[in-house]
Amino acid sequence: MKKLIIILVAMSVSLMAIDIGKPLPSIVLSSKNGGYADGKAWHSKHLEGSVHLIIYMDPDKRKNIEPLMKAIRQTSSKHFTMVAIVNLAATWMPNRVLISKLNEQKSKMKRTEYVFDKKRILVSGWGLPDDDTTVIITDKKGRVFYQKNGKLSDTDVATILKKITH
Repeated sequence: MKKLIIILVAMSVSLMAIDIGKPLPSIVLSSKNGGYADGKAWHSKHLEGSVHLIIYMDPDKRKNIEPLMKAIRQTSSKHFTMVAIVNLAATWMPNRVLISKLNEQKSKMKRTEYVFDKKRILVSGWGLPDDDTTVIITDKKGRVFYQKNGKLSDTDVATILKKITH
């Protein structure tokens, strides 16, 4: 019985997983589920029209992506838009403190949209790992062409930069 449950859970997660070459499943973050800091809803359908670098992260794991963030701050490329989606449910920090800190970051990261996931909606809707970081890159039609979960190596950072700046 225990093996059957494990198999069923694995199958359900794989059904929700992100597929390279396909658009992300449609998700709306609004109201109690999250959205933008000003209360407006965020919709994954807005990920069309330009290349998007999407970073979904547990704030407690921000060191996993710090080398990428440093590299992005140093690039002047306008070929992409970054969407930082913060998994507020994955941290012990109060939401108000996090939102305030991210509002301060807006001046340093002008091409970045900050979105909040208050209920782990993308963990269930896109099959992303909870309590971790995920980097996703979509093309101008909203199709995924890159995904990496967890801590980024120097090679990962170089690969991501090449994909978003060309």
